[in-house]
Amino acid sequence: MNSFEAFKILELQPEATEEEIDKAFRKRAAKLHPDVNKDGNAEADFKRLNEAYQLLKHKGPNRQSDFDPVDFHQTFESAFAEQFFNGARGVKFSFRTYGTAVSMRANTTATITFEESILGCIKEVSYERRMPCDECSGKCYIIRSSDKPCQKCQGKGSRTYGEGDKEMPCTSCGGTGHPKEKKICANCNGIGSAPKDFSAKVKIPPGVVDGKSVVLHEHGHYSPAGMRKWADAEVIISVLPDQELSRQGLNVVSIVKISLLEALKGVTKKVRTVKGEKTLKIQPKRKHADQIMAAGLGVPPLGGHVFILDVEYPENLEPLILVLEEQGADISTDTDNGSAFVEE
Repeated sequence: MNSFEAFKILELQPEATEEEIDKAFRKRAAKLHPDVNKDGNAEADFKRLNEAYQLLKHKGPNRQSDFDPVDFHQTFESAFAEQFFNGARGVKFSFRTYGTAVSMRANTTATITFEESILGCIKEVSYERRMPCDECSGKCYIIRSSDKPCQKCQGKGSRTYGEGDKEMPCTSCGGTGHPKEKKICANCNGIGSAPKDFSAKVKIPPGVVDGKSVVLHEHGHYSPAGMRKWADAEVIISVLPDQELSRQGLNVVSIVKISLLEALKGVTKKVRTVKGEKTLKIQPKRKHADQIMAAGLGVPPLGGHVFILDVEYPENLEPLILVLEEQGADISTDTDNGSAFVEE
């Protein structure tokens, strides 16, 4: 996938800012995520959306090339770097030099629901990760017998040693007649690693917000020349927007619609929370915009759920006002916001 395709998938123009890229991704993710989209191609479409987002998100302001320019230590040949770049498919390679070492961090995205962002969860993420080459086991070379005969024994595999001209296996070639030699591994072109599909479970803590990341230690790319053989992997969290629930600090916030009669008499209402459906008992004499707090239903351990009452008044209040005035009723509202859940 190139930049042109990525912008097209996100429905953006090439001059889009990083903020616009984030916004477009969240909007498209809310529609394409397999949890909400039951189309048969939902999983494939969401995967391409994620690849497009990763490609554009991690290029920075300069998006003319497919990957950001990297300064390598002079001991690394250009073929080494080129192979890494050619192997990337939607996963960012972040190069940082430490003397003669290169550390490579893999990036991927985990999309979670609003409830999961509040309570925390465990998600399985899949991404492409460079693993030790199967042919050379990460050594970058393969030791094999040369086609040329051993110069010490002339290809016989044995030589005479010491007094008495006793013939013994040649120590130079190990008795094979051909010396051992190191050859660059053809499978990985001497890099020592190759891209493979990889999956891991990541523990996402309670209260995580959109755009934050979780680090998987030593779950990044393998680098045989690095001071650390295994780099870390960074999982960027994308929280799907919720139409009913929002967040303020550690608290979850939602609106509860009630009629004027219900506000005056009191009522019990079925309400949605991050821990499933609950029954909220609303005391009599409530007024519009009253807030009711329910503990234990926000970000653990201190967060709660704030229910804001939305009192819907009748279009024609005149008859009601006349009745109340004739009866001399007290129509003032109480200030006590006490409430309780009625468990069923």
